[in-house]
This record gives sequence, C-alpha cells and structure tokens, in this order.
Amino acid sequence: MNTQFYKFLRSCVLRTIVDYQSSSNSQSGSRRNILTHYLLFLLVFIATGLVSPSARGDTEKAEFSIHLFQDGMPIEDAELSISSDVYEKSNPKMIFEVIPSTFSWRAEGDSSIKTNANGSVAGKLPPGFYHMTIKTKDQAFNFDLPLRPAENTQILITFYPNKKKPLLNIESSLSGIIGPDIAAEKPRDQGEGTVNVQVISAETQKPIKDVQVFLSGSKQKLRTDEQGRIIATVPAGSYSVSLLHSAYSSQTQDDVKIENAQTTDLSFKLTPAGVELAEYVVLEPHLAGTVASIIEEQRKSTAVATVIGAEQFSRAGDGDAASALRRASGLTLVGGQFIFIRGLGERFSTTLVNGAAVPSPDPTRRVVPLDLFPTNILESVMVQKTYSPDRPAEFAGGTVELRTRGIPDAFFFNLNLQTGMNDNTTFQDGLTYKGGGADFTSYDDGARALPGSIADATENGVKIQPASPLNPNGVPPAQLEKLGEDLSGVWDVDKKKRGPDAGIQGSMGDSFSLGDFRLGYIAAAGWKQEFRKQNEVNREFAAADTSDGSLRKVQDFDMQRSLREVQVTGYAATELQYKDTHRIFAKTMFLRQSFDEARVTQGFTDAETSPIRRTRLKFFSNQLLMNQVGGEHRFDWMKDLSINWLYTNATANRDEPKTRDYRYDSNLDTGAYFFSQRADSNQTTFSDLVDKDQSWRVDGKIPFQLLNHHKVTLSSGFITQNKTRDSSIQRFSYFRFGPDASNPAVYGQPSVESILRPDHIGANGYQLRDVTRPSDQYTASQKLFSYYGKMDWMLYDRVNISGGLRWEDNNQKVDTISLNNKPTTAGLNRVDMLPSVTATLFLTDKQQLRAGFSQTLSRPDFRELSSAPFTDMNTNQETVGNPNLKQAAITNWDVRWEYYLSPTENIFAGLFWKDLTNPIELIAVQGTAGLNTYQNTDKAKVYGIELELLKKLDFVNPLLQNFFIGGNYTLSASNVILTPENLTAQTTNDRPLQGHSAQILNFQIGYDNPAWKTQATLLYNISSKRIMAAGVLGAPDKYEQPVHQLDFVLSQNLYKGMSMQASMQNLLDDDIRITQGDEIARQFRRGRFFNLSVRLAY
Repeated sequence: MNTQFYKFLRSCVLRTIVDYQSSSNSQSGSRRNILTHYLLFLLVFIATGLVSPSARGDTEKAEFSIHLFQDGMPIEDAELSISSDVYEKSNPKMIFEVIPSTFSWRAEGDSSIKTNANGSVAGKLPPGFYHMTIKTKDQAFNFDLPLRPAENTQILITFYPNKKKPLLNIESSLSGIIGPDIAAEKPRDQGEGTVNVQVISAETQKPIKDVQVFLSGSKQKLRTDEQGRIIATVPAGSYSVSLLHSAYSSQTQDDVKIENAQTTDLSFKLTPAGVELAEYVVLEPHLAGTVASIIEEQRKSTAVATVIGAEQFSRAGDGDAASALRRASGLTLVGGQFIFIRGLGERFSTTLVNGAAVPSPDPTRRVVPLDLFPTNILESVMVQKTYSPDRPAEFAGGTVELRTRGIPDAFFFNLNLQTGMNDNTTFQDGLTYKGGGADFTSYDDGARALPGSIADATENGVKIQPASPLNPNGVPPAQLEKLGEDLSGVWDVDKKKRGPDAGIQGSMGDSFSLGDFRLGYIAAAGWKQEFRKQNEVNREFAAADTSDGSLRKVQDFDMQRSLREVQVTGYAATELQYKDTHRIFAKTMFLRQSFDEARVTQGFTDAETSPIRRTRLKFFSNQLLMNQVGGEHRFDWMKDLSINWLYTNATANRDEPKTRDYRYDSNLDTGAYFFSQRADSNQTTFSDLVDKDQSWRVDGKIPFQLLNHHKVTLSSGFITQNKTRDSSIQRFSYFRFGPDASNPAVYGQPSVESILRPDHIGANGYQLRDVTRPSDQYTASQKLFSYYGKMDWMLYDRVNISGGLRWEDNNQKVDTISLNNKPTTAGLNRVDMLPSVTATLFLTDKQQLRAGFSQTLSRPDFRELSSAPFTDMNTNQETVGNPNLKQAAITNWDVRWEYYLSPTENIFAGLFWKDLTNPIELIAVQGTAGLNTYQNTDKAKVYGIELELLKKLDFVNPLLQNFFIGGNYTLSASNVILTPENLTAQTTNDRPLQGHSAQILNFQIGYDNPAWKTQATLLYNISSKRIMAAGVLGAPDKYEQPVHQLDFVLSQNLYKGMSMQASMQNLLDDDIRITQGDEIARQFRRGRFFNLSVRLAY
C-alpha cells in the first residue's frame, strides 16, 4: 500500500509540473493561478520526499534518556557507547548511524555520544536489546537496556568517588520502575522515616508539578503534586535523591539521611532546561524541548496567557517580535509594527520589557513599534489576556511582555549571516537620492543636518524673520540669502537598481562558578538592511450630492515610494548569583532602526485645475536605549519571603533631519510640469522627539499554609514611574521673491537643484522663510505611582483563586499651542482603584478551567492630547490630538478551558467579553482633506470566542510521527454607541469598534525530524476586514480588507555547528486594500520575501 501511495504522489508531481507549464505558457493564466500551481507543486514535492520508503521515519521507535551524577553534580562529557546484536530493520535512517556486523550506534558526525552540561544524553532507537557503556574520567559502567515499541525509558546513574559500583535506576513508561540496581545497597532494617520534598522553579519561584523523584534503592514511584510536594514513608537509611522533569534541568542530592520516626525536609530549585541561544533552534537529541517549557508556563500561570518562545520563533522564521506575535490567538499585525489584541487597537495594549514599561520613539503611536525588537535577543514573549493587579492598569486588549535572554550555563558563540530578496524590489529600479555616506549604519553623517548658520539664528526658539520697516531687528537680506544657500542642496530623485537584503548577528556568553557564587554574561549585536518598493493607489472620497449614496472622488494619486531600512541591535547582560537564594543582574539594550524614503506622488485633487506631482525625501530614525538593574532575593529564615526589585532607565529618540517636500504643477495646454508657483510649493522640516522613562519597582511575596488544605501566598508591591517627552519641529520654505522666481526658464526646469541653486536664491529669486507653526512644539510629563495587593489561595489542590486590588495615582499633562495659536494645557489628574480576580479549577491532571473578572482603564497618550500635528506612516495622513479627551474605562470577563494532551500538545477554548466606556477612536476632521483627530465615543463592547490547538499527527498514522499541526481561531463581534458630538460628523451610528476584525485565523503544519535535524513549517494567517477610519459627512467608513498570508520555513543542520534556514514569506502576495464603500481608497503590494541564513555555533 505504501508503494502504491508513493507512486500516486509521483504522478501528482508530474501532473503538477505539466499543469504549471501549461498555465505559465497560457497568456490568459493569472498571476495567482500560476502561484497556486507553484505552491501545490512545492507541497506535493515535499510530501513525496517525506513519505518515500527511503525517507520515512521509524513508526515504532523507542526513546531513552540517561542522567549521570556524582556528589550531587551532573557529569559532563561522559561518553556513551551503544551496541546491539539484534534490532528491527524497519528504518535504516535514524538519529544514529548503523554499522554492519556488531551494530554500534553513534551520533551523526561525531565519533562518540557525550553527556551535556546537565549530565544528560537522549536519543531514539528501534525496538531491541542494547548494551550500554558509560565512560567517565574515572571509571566505566556497563548495563543492558531492552527497548520495546514506543517505550520511553529514563535512566539515572549515580557514580561514587571511591570506585564503588554506581547506582542504577531505570523507569519505563511501559513497565514502571523495572528495578534499581540495589545489589550494592545494605538492607534497611532500621525502622521507617518520612521524607518531605518541596520542588520549585528557580526562575519563577513557583511549585513544579509532576517532577519524578527517585530514591536510590527504592522502588517507590514518586511524583510531586500541584504544590510541588511529595510526602512519603521510606525505610530509614542513607539515600541519593534524584529529580527529573521534561522542562527542567535534572538535580541530585547524595547522602540524604532518613532517621527512624522522624521527618526529613528537602527543598529543591530546578532551573528551566537550557534553550540554545541562537536566532533559531537547531534540533539536537535531548530530553527537554523549549515548546514543552512554554506550554508548562502557560499551564501554571494564574492568568489566561499566550507564550511564544525561541523554538516558535525559529519554526515560523520570524525575525522580530511583531511578526512573531501575529501567530498568537486573537492577535492581528497592523502595518508590520503594531499588534491589535482581540480586535482592539494598539492603543489599548501595553508593552513591557522584563516587567517594565518602555517609551515609544514613534510619535504616531502610544506603544513602542514591536518590529524594533529582533527575536535573536528575546527568550520569549508573553501576551497576558486577563488582568492581574501586579500589571499596569492600562489594560484592555492585553499586556505584551518581552523577555530578553538570560545568562547561559556554559560558553557559547553564535554567528548568523543572512541575505534575502523581494520579488517586487530586488534587482529592480527604485527611487533614490544623494544621502549621507554613513546611511548604511542607520546614522546620518551630517549631510542632512540643520546648517550651523540656521541653528545659530534660531537658537532659543527665535524665528527667522526678514528685516523690514515694521521689523527692523529682522534678518538682513544678505544674511537671509546666505541662510537660504546653506539650507538648499539635494532635491532631485534618481533611479537605481536595488541590491539584495543583508544581515549579520552575533552572540556569545559564559558563566563561571566561584564557590557559592555564579557569575555570567551574555552579549549580542546585529545589523540588518532591507530595501522595499511600493507602487500605491491613493484616493479620497466625499459623499456626492445625490440621494443614491454614491461617492465623489476628491483626490486620486498614483504613488511610487522606495524605502531603505537599517536596523542596529546591541544587547548585554551580566548576573551574579549566590547559591539559589540571591541574584543581582544588569541589562542594557540598544535598538535603532532608520528609514530612508524617496516618494513621488502624481495625480489630481478637486482643489486644483490640473494634475500635480509631489516629491518627498525623508530620512528618520527610531532609537531605544534601556538600562535595567535588578535583584531577586529569597530569605529561607523568613519562611521563604521573596523580594524582587527593578530599576529601569529608558530613553527613546526619534530624529527626522531635513525632510524635503516639493511640488510640480502641470500646464493644461502642454501637459508639461513646472515648479509650483504656489506658497506651498516646497517645505523643509527638521523634527526631533525625546521620550524618557524612569521607574522603580519592588515586589514582595510570602507563602504560608492556613490549614491542611488551604495554601495562601500574599504578594504586594509598588511602582513609581516618571515619564517626560519633548517634541519639536522646525519648518522652512522658499518663497517667490524676485524676478527669477517668476521666470518660466527658471521654474520650468525639471531639476529643483537647478532652480534652488545659489544664483537663484536671494532678492533676485527665492527667499528663505521660517514657517514653523506654534503648535509644532510641545512638552509632556507623567508621574504615576502604583501600589497593589494580591492573594493566591489554593483549596484542596483543586481550586486556585488569585485576586487583588491595584491603586494608581496619575498626574499627566501636555503643554502645547493649538492650531489657532492659543496656549493649551491638557491633562489628567486622578486616582483609580481597580479590582481583579481569576479562579482556576483543576478538572484533572491535564484539564483546567479558568474564569476571570477585572476592571481596567486606558488613558489618552501624549500625542493624542497634543495639538501638534504628525503624519502617520501607515495611513499617509496628518493627525492632530484632542486636548479634551477623557480616560476610558474597561470591564473584562474571561473564561477558558485548557487541555494539556502532553508536554508539547494542547487544546484551548475560551470566551471573552469587554465593556468599554469612553473608548478613543480616530476620525476625520470635518471640512478638511486627509486630516484626522481623536474623539471619545460613548460606549463599546467586544465579545467572542478563541480556539487553539497544537497536536502531533502520529495519532492519524505512525508515518506522520514527525508531523504536527497548530493553529488558532478567533470569532468575535463589537459595537460602538456614539455620542451626540460624534453623530454631528460621523456617517455610521451603528458600526464595529475601530480596528476590530471579526475573525482571525492562524494555521501551521510542520515537520520536525530529529534524526535529520530538519524542521519545515508552512504557516497561514488571515484577519477579516476592519475599520481603519470612521467615515464622516455621509462618506462611509474606511475598511482594510482581508489579506491572505502564506509563509514557508525550512531549517536544516548541515554539519556539527553549522546550520541553515530558508524562508519564503508572503507567498500569495495579496493586495493591501483600503476600501470606502465600493471604491478603493488605497492599494499596493508588498511583494514576496525570500531569505537565506547560515548559522555557525560553537
């Protein structure tokens, strides 16, 4: 049957090739049909190779893991030799190579198999009888190991320094404990004692369930309960106690004395199993997997949460946090930078880094752009969807916490080189202009800097004004001419072929033990450059003066834009740990991205009588520098009281030097374009924004037991946060002044550099004017003090109730000048008390039910309160704030059922409901073309369901044991109730909440073969349409239409420390479309992305 199936797939491949060639040769074949055939061919080809007789994985392999200890410490670099005389030849291609005659099993590419830093080694073998030999530096030990189909066997071996025979413990998934080697143990006839074992996580300080506890010489099968405890009666004597858990490093303690009729208390802290510190995970045969540890964290969390770790980053081929988070349930990626959680815009979410808030360098958003964070410096990302009082009260959609990488257990070095292309950009002509020589570093070398003469003239906010009889102290004509000559320079746009994308990342780290102290460090750096080109359609519509609801086109432009993005990353951390009780760390993160854009827009607007052409040259950078110092302390002598503290100092900068905008108008008779004679024909702007955020956080926690079945943990803490913003813009323009500016021979030239050259600047031609608006500057500040109290109450190991109260005192203000030149101070000064509670019912060992309630808020951001205008890159429209905005209040309800099928598999189903009062939305300003502002609506509600699945496919057929599927689906609805103020302008009084997508679907199917060290994943993502701007004055709402995204990622280990990853993203290349009624308001394609990276690891 397998042979017939293989032949059938071969025929499918041939048929696909024929169809593909026919479609390619047909002039009527559409681009999507061709791509569909290509993808079908690709998938069938992969499936053919994976299920062919030479490639099929063994259907019944057994798993084993060996753990070695001596004096309580793991034994590293011990050699394992495996031999067998009989085995089932169902699959000759496995994790170890087969050598004829006496079969010796070896690691691929290595002469021997060695234990890792945790003293462990693991692998898969076909069923059979094996002879194992362990060689340490001091001695060798042999034992026989029978393995049956699908068996999972764990072996613990304790070595002794005096050459005493090692102690062997074996536990089988099929036979239980099949007998420790107790030949060397003395009979224990000294009575019985009690052992009380407590196991917690060294990282989270929370109990760990299902830890296997082995007592040397004992056949008892012991596992920790929900509270990480075991209480067992054992014969009195001396034991070695060993601990095993799939998501944590092993641990052993020797010479444990159990006295007759006495209780011996033992406390262990296990560290999570080490994650390979690389941009993506290379498969190695070991016990623990990062997916398992992530699922374990979700299971033990007291809140509804989604966690994405390093292995998921790898499988999806995601290079930054934004692209990684769109794989999570209920999350939508907007503009490639911002995450909408459960249909609520990015302004309704909060971003934390290691538990602390960070400022945003983007003045158009209240949250930091998540594409600023590369995944190679992140250990994991958590999205918390139910509120808990230890989190900031600004919570509606959820809280996104980015966790940076920790200190490694041993030395490592990684180097990653990557290149890529975009089929819409690479090796094609793109717009460009003469920039600076250091643009590739993300820094301007001064080519765009404000000339020193103008900086001196405008020092302390002085505005350049020409001297005149009414302004005798103004700038004299000669000096004004010199200022104009200094500012002018590069204006013209050229075309140039764009090369491929490129990047390099490196990281290294190590740790050292000094007695009871452990010192470690980690450092990472990276550089990446990408080119993008977009040909866009941009249109604006207004309601026509007809009764049929038709639209009138008021603006129609075709836009060509080319962008160059450069990212620079730096990260360093160090940590000092004393025993398992005290840890002090310091972390520094530097993130910078620059965008260099050349844009030409051509078309018509109903305000003009002829077509116009606008050109923009723009370079800007976003930068975030964050320093953190913190500590974690546990005091055993105070009943496990723990105190954690964290100081964060972060500065975000946005620098936009010398943005140039100019305009050409067309001659109705000849169609020729000329430099516009209007007052708004050109403008040069310099803008700068600095956000500073300093915070202190202190948290304390103490556990205690009220009664036998009532365990309580009390937590409390405070956060003090001071945040400031200083934003400024300077604007300059060249005005027609002398005869040269009215000479067609001058302004008719196609090159602006030929028009605004020195001999045309001055009294005879164009004169520089300072057109900075009073509203172009604003300052803002926020002082926030928060305090919370929280209680976790476990009843009968079946129900956990976690709840508390948060108190926040906020004083926030923004000082600016309104558009009508009036000083304006907008602010919020209030105290809020916010309750929350979450209950978890443990239905079985694998199933649990959560329910949560909370009240939270959403404050207007600085830029939403400021009248200073800004241009949104994602909408290409100017926006001004509203000083009269109110704070929004949110009530949240959540229920979720969770079923953990295995350490790497789960099924989730949840319901959520949110009531919002005074939610803030973006609307168009009446009587303007393309100007937006913010308004509070009256009320809104969002409700829906979420489904999530991660499952291996071996239950379908053993041939699919290396395949898995995963996905999530969100179905939700929202509704907004508008205020009378809203209804005076907005068209639709019954509509969804702005930014809300009713349906979100993520799906992936993957192949994970440890034998070949291969990973392949196909990923699909789509969100239904959403309102991006509410329509006004009879014009309908603007909707962003669904975009189908398909990605494919392949990772392969090549040789020892060398591996590669190939990714193909946005394979369907759907059009990005913004519609208004039946009309298209904006449309463009992003192109398909193809990337290849090679990693070297030591």
